[in-house]
Amino acid sequence: MKRLFLTLILIPALLFARGTSGGMGTFGPALALIDFTPVNRSLRAAGFEEISSRHWMFGGGGYLIANRTMIGGAGWGGTQTSTAESLNVICRVEYGGGEFRAGYIVLDTRYLLITPGIGIGGGGYTIHLEPYNQTIPNFDTLLRNPGRTSTISLSGFCLNPQLAITIPISFIGIDIRGGYNLGPLTAKWAFADHGVLSRGPEMAKGTPWVSLNVLFGGFNREKTRTIKGKIEFKGDEEEEKEPEKEQEPQEEE
Repeated sequence: MKRLFLTLILIPALLFARGTSGGMGTFGPALALIDFTPVNRSLRAAGFEEISSRHWMFGGGGYLIANRTMIGGAGWGGTQTSTAESLNVICRVEYGGGEFRAGYIVLDTRYLLITPGIGIGGGGYTIHLEPYNQTIPNFDTLLRNPGRTSTISLSGFCLNPQLAITIPISFIGIDIRGGYNLGPLTAKWAFADHGVLSRGPEMAKGTPWVSLNVLFGGFNREKTRTIKGKIEFKGDEEEEKEPEKEQEPQEEE
């Protein structure tokens, strides 16, 4: 009974005491739910098609794991297009960014890591307006009239609290992440030449997102064992060796 009670106490300790170290790279699609209502209001009024609030992106990242701490960085981006045939203009709306990420592994098992963390970086929106289905002029014509494309952007500092669920299987696995990107903060719409736009669409300051990634990398885990009531650790590659018994000299008859 005493041994059973001790085992029940030690199981949670052993589970959370596991240590994972190594590195991994990830890549895959991401989905952001963006409130494009202000942009769609202007697009609709000008005769453009509306864009979807489900904004698909693609990205990747790289991470280092040591002492239950996961640090690294990631980037992502995606584009939607809208056209106005009456104006013969195409509108491209981009959303993306990049950030430094840090987190702490709160659950560490052989095939499951759960890591809350935060991302710090920059990101935002870019809108391109350009002629649609028009013949591109020669260089001489372009020199006399270069104003064919207008680009405005809203970018700045972002905070991105998030949760990662990592499922390592050998040197590959799955990495599922989700969070809420706060930003861009204190940003204004500006042209590519840094001129400020007097009035632009009011974008939401927060965007929920989720991503599903393939991961590849190498992991090393510490095994745990109890000896006389104490928890000890050893690496995966180490093996327990029983001390060799000294052979007693045989008596000669």
